[in-house]
Amino acid sequence: MLKALNDHLSANYGLGTYAVTWRLPTVWLDYALIDERRLKRAEVEAEAARFLAVVPGIHTVFTRTQLQNGWVPPTRLGLLASRSWNSERSGDLLLIQKDGWYFSELPSGMSAMHGTPWTYDARVPVVFMGSPWVRSGTYAQAAEPADIAPTLAFLLGVPPPSGSEGRVLREMLR
Repeated sequence: MLKALNDHLSANYGLGTYAVTWRLPTVWLDYALIDERRLKRAEVEAEAARFLAVVPGIHTVFTRTQLQNGWVPPTRLGLLASRSWNSERSGDLLLIQKDGWYFSELPSGMSAMHGTPWTYDARVPVVFMGSPWVRSGTYAQAAEPADIAPTLAFLLGVPPPSGSEGRVLREMLR
């Protein structure tokens, strides 16, 4: 995939290795090469995203420019992409594979990796214990890992962490 992407970008912008690394789920671009060629980073990102969007198994591609500027669709997928991307550590193209697809350089026995937004891969149990604060039971309300920190902060009587986006799981509290 990386070779095909580089061939495509080379055909558009001149010979070069524009996409230097792919570590699921992101691709890193060579901004030194892009800048040296006096190309617009956002334009190269967008062209790479257009190419990757039609690769079998790819559902969506978000670019660094989209994620950095909050230009993602106001959908569940857009929210999850924004939450999983970090401007200092993440790559330049965030690839979301199609439901049921798994990308790997080598064959393996893995069928899920907890790195996709699809239910079979993203569902994890959240368990709280601790009488007298927690009511025993099973709850049908949706809960996410992002809800753990605000709930613990509430129980401890401290403010939730800066940037916390989850909710307090009040339904399970006494």
